[in-house]
Amino acid sequence: LSKISELIGLTFFQFTRSVLLAQGDFATFLKATQKEKAELLEKLTGTDIYSRISAKIYEKSKQAEQELNTLNERIKDIALLSDEELETLNQEKQSVKKEIGLITVETEQLSNKIKWLSEKELLERGVKEARQAFDESERKIEEAQIRYAYLKKVDSVQEIRDSFMELKGAQNQLTEKATNRANREEDLKTNEILLKEVSEQVISIENELIGHKEKKAALEPEIRRARELDIRISEAKNNLATAEEEYKVTDKAKNEAVKSVEETHRQIKVTQQATESINQWFGDHDHYQAIIPRTELIINLLKDAATSDDKAASNSKLLKASIEIVEHEKQTLETQKKEAERLNNLLPSEIATLRATLVEGEPCPVCGSLHHPASNVVGDSLEEAKLKKAKADIQRSIDDITKKIDSHNAENIGLKSIIDGYSKSYGESMEKLNGYLTGLPHWQEQFKNGALAPTLQKVAQQWNKYTNELKEAEKQAGMLSTQLTHEQNRAGERIKTLTAKKQTFETATRKNEDLNTERAGLLGGKKADEIEQKLSARQQDLENKFNTLTGRKSEINTTQETYKGIIEQISGEISQLQEKTGSLQHQVAEWLAQQKETMTR
Repeated sequence: LSKISELIGLTFFQFTRSVLLAQGDFATFLKATQKEKAELLEKLTGTDIYSRISAKIYEKSKQAEQELNTLNERIKDIALLSDEELETLNQEKQSVKKEIGLITVETEQLSNKIKWLSEKELLERGVKEARQAFDESERKIEEAQIRYAYLKKVDSVQEIRDSFMELKGAQNQLTEKATNRANREEDLKTNEILLKEVSEQVISIENELIGHKEKKAALEPEIRRARELDIRISEAKNNLATAEEEYKVTDKAKNEAVKSVEETHRQIKVTQQATESINQWFGDHDHYQAIIPRTELIINLLKDAATSDDKAASNSKLLKASIEIVEHEKQTLETQKKEAERLNNLLPSEIATLRATLVEGEPCPVCGSLHHPASNVVGDSLEEAKLKKAKADIQRSIDDITKKIDSHNAENIGLKSIIDGYSKSYGESMEKLNGYLTGLPHWQEQFKNGALAPTLQKVAQQWNKYTNELKEAEKQAGMLSTQLTHEQNRAGERIKTLTAKKQTFETATRKNEDLNTERAGLLGGKKADEIEQKLSARQQDLENKFNTLTGRKSEINTTQETYKGIIEQISGEISQLQEKTGSLQHQVAEWLAQQKETMTR
């Protein structure tokens, strides 16, 4: 039942109510509680997804808004280059381009030199390889002188070469023919021995076949009597098998009826034990009775509370880190301000302004002098320019740090707002949970440990499972009681039938034993068909062997004549080859004599 609920997403009561609702029985549906109606309609229509989508959209919207604010603050931190800095970088760029041009020209010159050196090395290697090839050719020509002399000798014997090769071929054929004739003569002797053996086997098989036919004729009366008894034994055996099968079936049916009665007793006991165990479990978990109907709502509240608590904690860590950064930046800002004050004391800005207003011939407001050498200096002096630049740099740094501090302060305000929202959500969820879980002891500790939601889910599943099992057990108990009475009556009837089947089986057994005793004295107890088949098979085997050996004898006679013809043919070929060999040997001897006479002259 729990597996079915898991697969279709509805409990037994939700399923029956949804079916009744579809059939028009609204009264049953209207009797359900408001929560049960809502859960059933959500599961049937699938509208529970919208509440989850709404919560997810709100969370993602908050996260996206926070990321957008962070990006806007980072954009504010990006500083643009001044015109003076841009001009300085452009001048550096032109200088680097000139240096790159000079380096490129120098690189091309060095590449040409490297190419010339590579070509020189390649040509020198080619000259060396050509010289080595020439020396190798001269060495090979010198080594080939011996082969040239040998080929000259070969050319001198070409006149007699064909006759000599023909002589060698004839001698080889003569040797081969002689060997072949000797082999065939040996085969002829072997075949003569085989012909004698086969002839003896033909006579032996023929005598054995005659004796077997006489033995078969003597056993014919006993075989006929054995056949008659085999038919009667077969009938008695079938009757015995039928009686035995009926007895076994009846005995098995009786045993099954008895076992069925015992099994029904056992099932009744098991059902009673299961009912007692389930009732005991409900008694131990009585404090969950008011919680089980609201399990899904409570679990959702637990998830909301846990999520809000985690989000508040993570944002609190971010706020703490941001506050530490602001404090560090404030310290840096104070240090920068002190440095700016020190630089202003070195050259006050009023003095620089007064120097710019001095006119030659007019008295100085400070010292009264009519001559003003410092006023002739074009622009600021070197030291004053450095000091002025340092003041500008320190002022830009102060402005940048001030902007960062303001950005972080704004971000901290946003984080505090988010933390307050999550804390409020956590408090509301915990307040609702406290109302639902008042009767459950120590639920706050289980919630902190993360064990409350799994425990509630497990108990709810077990509660629903045991509720269904308890109803099923009560129904099963009534059915088993009726079944027990029926099975007890059936067992008594089968015991009576078994007694009658046992008497029939014993009678068939005695008749079958008498026939088997008489049959055992015939043919050694073997079947008539088996004896007859063996006799016929043996006769057929002997006839086949006789026919095979007769054919084999004819084949050996034919082979004998074939060997004789082959030997006669080979003898004629040997005579022809002997005449040809003598003629060729005479030709070779005459040529050798001529060559010897030529060499002597």
